[in-house]
Amino acid sequence: MHIQTQRNVTMLSRVLILCLLYFYGEMAQSKGEAVHVAVVGSGLAGLSAAYYACLRGAHVSLIEGEKRVGGNSAKATSGINGCHTSAQRAMNINDSHELFAADTLKSGHGLSDRQLVNVLVDNSANAVERLTELGANLSDVIILGGHTAPRTHR
Repeated sequence: MHIQTQRNVTMLSRVLILCLLYFYGEMAQSKGEAVHVAVVGSGLAGLSAAYYACLRGAHVSLIEGEKRVGGNSAKATSGINGCHTSAQRAMNINDSHELFAADTLKSGHGLSDRQLVNVLVDNSANAVERLTELGANLSDVIILGGHTAPRTHR
């Protein structure tokens, strides 16, 4: 239970920080001030945050504790999971948010937070599509252990 509480507090802290950064950025931009953003971590989430902050005109500092850029995402060599993506549609893959969530909860052996799993599942297609828009070729969709449908894009 302690681990679950710690995860919830960590997630809540991240959401609050992102909200504060967003509203501060909106206020600063409306006043014509420069917005400075520090992004900690250079995995997919960190690089995405840095990229979109740059698109909005922010001055971004990317902070990484490792020797190489990529974070945990660089170690995830099997691919990225997504449901209801254009690649799945092109391959006539029948998948659903319900199946994806059930597979994720089952593989979590009761430790997964259902709300966070739903956030993951509901935003998975958008994440895959954004990476594709940025030039990643994720057109190969395969089924991996623990999945009931092909949803790992690589």
